[in-house]
Amino acid sequence: MPEFLLRVEDLHKKFGDLEVLRGVSLNLRKGRKLSIIGTSGSGKSTLLRCINYLEEPTLGHIYFEGQLMGEALIEGRYVRIASREVALQRAKIGMVFQNFYLWPHLTARENIAIAPQRVRGLPKREALALADAMLEKVHMSHKRDEYPERLSGDSSNGSQSRDHWLRNRS
Repeated sequence: MPEFLLRVEDLHKKFGDLEVLRGVSLNLRKGRKLSIIGTSGSGKSTLLRCINYLEEPTLGHIYFEGQLMGEALIEGRYVRIASREVALQRAKIGMVFQNFYLWPHLTARENIAIAPQRVRGLPKREALALADAMLEKVHMSHKRDEYPERLSGDSSNGSQSRDHWLRNRS
């Protein structure tokens, strides 16, 4: 078993002339928690997107469970791996976006269950059981049958968004 669940080494990310990440390194042991805080635009989301290989780092390396993410070391050189292999690696890492996008016509439980069904091919019954367990884990079981617009304190336009989706879906 690797010493660290996640290891980031000297990570850099540039968008043109703008260098957003400048040599970020971190180690995270299994079972530990890490908070990434900073001002808006400081690179927090970019770091997470690089870890998950939704963005390809400019420099540096990422290891998850001891395995290189997004690349392979071949004859002393780091080589980008195929998109399909990256997708398989990415399936092991969860990420919650700051602007979460939930299907407005699905309940909280159904929104949670959809990814395991689509990404991992889990049967619906098992995915729903997993969703129930996850909701219980974060003390949100009482919200399992709520629609997204009813999950936050502001439900002023919630039913409109679900109705809009239902009217305009193809």
